[in-house]
Amino acid sequence: MPIARATAILLVEMTALAQQLEEVLRTVDEETGRRVQQIVRDALALAEIAQEGRGAAHWPAGYFQQTAGSLVGERFDRPAQGQIETREAW
Repeated sequence: MPIARATAILLVEMTALAQQLEEVLRTVDEETGRRVQQIVRDALALAEIAQEGRGAAHWPAGYFQQTAGSLVGERFDRPAQGQIETREAW
């Protein structure tokens, strides 16, 4: 599918989603409206991060592809944890 057509389809879908969101927000209480608003703001921030190519939590591009599997075969030992402290009842 050509990019221009895919973008046009996405815009139509997002417009419908925005209309649905507006309808829902007219029916919910103020606290729920604030929560939904924060979720939408968070989603927009994630879209901006993805657009900038920063990835999750601002990891450098390609970081996970370069490091995946790099610790295969490494041995990790958990040292003794000691005794659990006994405390007086309240």
